Amino acid sequence: MTFVKTKKIMNKTVLITGTSSGIGKESVKYFSAKGWNVIATMRSPEKEEELKQLDNVLVVKLDVQRPDTISTAIASGIAKFGSIDALINNAGYVNLAYSKQRQNSRLIRSLPSMYLV
Repeated sequence: MTFVKTKKIMNKTVLITGTSSGIGKESVKYFSAKGWNVIATMRSPEKEEELKQLDNVLVVKLDVQRPDTISTAIASGIAKFGSIDALINNAGYVNLAYSKQRQNSRLIRSLPSMYLV
């Protein structure tokens, strides 16, 4: 009798912010094509059509300035895929010219969302 050891292959899961266009959207396609599960987050997921067609992609709402949407996106991703193995934080920006004209509190509020990794 021969026993064959089988290895259960688990897909890794990545959460990517700012996936409605550009680098974020292309990152979703790249990781999906490489076999990763992808939690694609954006402020307006109801407008997204292309990424919703990919089998291993979950498109969810996430606004880096709204903590409730962050918690919901993480919970939804874990519910679907079991865990989150990596984060690519592509969302958020700082308009320094605008920020210099405004109070520093707006700039300070924006910075944590830029450096989640």
